[in-house]
Order: sequence, then C-alpha cells, then structure tokens
Amino acid sequence: MSADRDEKIRVSNFPLTEDIHSFCLGHSQFVSCFSLLPTSSGDILISGGGDGVVRAWNYSTGKALCAVDFQAALTGEEGADDKAEVIVENVVSCFKKDAVVIVSLRGDKTLLVLKLFGDESSCEMKCVMKIQTKDLIKGIEFHETGGGDEHACSGVLFCQSSELQTFRIGQGSDGAVAAEEFVIGDFSKGSC
Repeated sequence: MSADRDEKIRVSNFPLTEDIHSFCLGHSQFVSCFSLLPTSSGDILISGGGDGVVRAWNYSTGKALCAVDFQAALTGEEGADDKAEVIVENVVSCFKKDAVVIVSLRGDKTLLVLKLFGDESSCEMKCVMKIQTKDLIKGIEFHETGGGDEHACSGVLFCQSSELQTFRIGQGSDGAVAAEEFVIGDFSKGSC
C-alpha cells in the first residue's frame, strides 16, 4: 500500500508495486497516515488525511466502509474556529478481537480512541474515549501485550510529544475500553 499528496491509497503487491490491485478513493485532501486493522480476515485499512477524516476501507476491493469527520465535528463545537484546519496526523489500530483505532490530530494534545462496530462489509466508528497528553503529539505507536482471558485484551500505547508518555490500554470482556498512564522507568539511571 502507498499513499501521498494525491488523495488516493494504492493497493499493490511488493515487489510489483506498479501492478495496482485496487484504489481506496474518498479523501478530499492528501492521505497523511494509514494502518492495517488486525482482523481475522485482515481486509480493513484505516486512513487519515488533510481533510480531517478518518476512514475505514475494505482495501481488497477499495470499498469505503465508514468514516468519522473530525473537521466537521470540531469546527461545530462551541468556541471553535470555523476556519481551523483539522489534519489527521497519526492513526494506529489495536486489538484483533474488537477493533480499536487511536487517532491524533495535528497541533492537538488529545488522543481520540475510536471503536469500530461491524465488519468488512459495513461498519461504524464511534469515539469512546479521549486521552489528554502533556504536550502536542508528534507520533504514536501501539503494541498489543495480550490479556487475562480470551475475551479481554491489553496493550501499551507510546505517545511522543516533548517527552515520551506511555499508556496501558485495555479492553474488557464487556468491550469497554480503559486507559491509564504509567511510567516505564528512568533509563538514564539504568533502571527499567
């Protein structure tokens, strides 16, 4: 997969990247980030872009499944600047069992946790949590660590801003998502 400033995501097989299998078309501005969602079929792609929209796709067919328009949602809030540009800077996908997507917007200190309801034929994304960070977000990465039973899952979210922040992200057997910040350790003193 590849994307750039031309508003499209191209799906091809490496090393024959010129042989394009499908296009994911729907962003109205550049595509800034994308992430594969770890599902049983592996056919869902999450993307974000300069239009302020996070989209879910069946990338095998190029079919758009659902979207969340943060540009419309945030400029509609009371006290918001209607001309402010909302750009989706990062998306990471989490959890094979119940799909969770974590989003950061350019120039913001809030991580948005979205949950995907549905499957590869149709779905809906809803914001289920907001996580405040200490500073503007530069990058995010998620690593799944497992869970206590087959119905629960957990992982660690790394958030780079002026300093590295780490959050435990968990999803219980009831599907509820929870997050808590924790400190890994001071590596300068040799501890972990």
